[in-house]
Amino acid sequence: MKKVLITGASSGIGESLAYKFASEGFSLVIVARRKDSLLVLKNKLETKYRVSVEIESLDLSNIENLDFLISKYSNLDILINNAGFGVFNKFNDYDIKKDLEMINLNVGTVVYLTKGFSKIMKKGSTIINIASTAGFQPTPYMAVYGGTKSFIIDFTLAVQNEVKDVNINLYCPGETRTEFQSVAKRPKSSALRGKIPTAAEVANDIYKNLNKKIAIYGIYNKFLIFITKFFSKSFISKILYKIQS
Repeated sequence: MKKVLITGASSGIGESLAYKFASEGFSLVIVARRKDSLLVLKNKLETKYRVSVEIESLDLSNIENLDFLISKYSNLDILINNAGFGVFNKFNDYDIKKDLEMINLNVGTVVYLTKGFSKIMKKGSTIINIASTAGFQPTPYMAVYGGTKSFIIDFTLAVQNEVKDVNINLYCPGETRTEFQSVAKRPKSSALRGKIPTAAEVANDIYKNLNKKIAIYGIYNKFLIFITKFFSKSFISKILYKIQS
């Protein structure tokens, strides 16, 4: 039975990924801070799919916890770096501590786990780093969040050319119906778009694209990223500022 470790698994895309992989017969390690949510999810998955589910209630901003995961789960087939959060606000209208927490979790944790696991996972294993379409352009009102996701995009695309024994892949969802918006205090989407996908729809797409070096959810998001190539980042930032505000 193959084993997958999913960070940020207590809700949203991470929780939906847990359901998807369990339905495909994987044993799971689900990681998040909220132990109660993890226990509920574990019981549901084991009852419904008859798979093994281990839980790790950890603060992933703590390096000792990251070392613990790396040492305990060296036999993984897949690692999904999904944990992260965002803030929707003007840059100077909230505490700098939030920015540092965001950078630490969205960037530092991903780099640490990618380096640690890529050294010990068996040949042919896969690491998937979850970024965002927000990382392809400057995003006013989410400047630091967008910056962290831009880092993950460039970092993953660079490292996947260096590490040969382990597949290091990149997945970029766009806006998704999860609790991310409420945590970030982001209002309803102002984008000129149709239906916003559910976390389950995104999770299914991630599973479908497990072996792609880079995958982006949906035609709409792919189109938006494509057209940004024809304009300067400064111009795009001004347009997005008007949309976001």
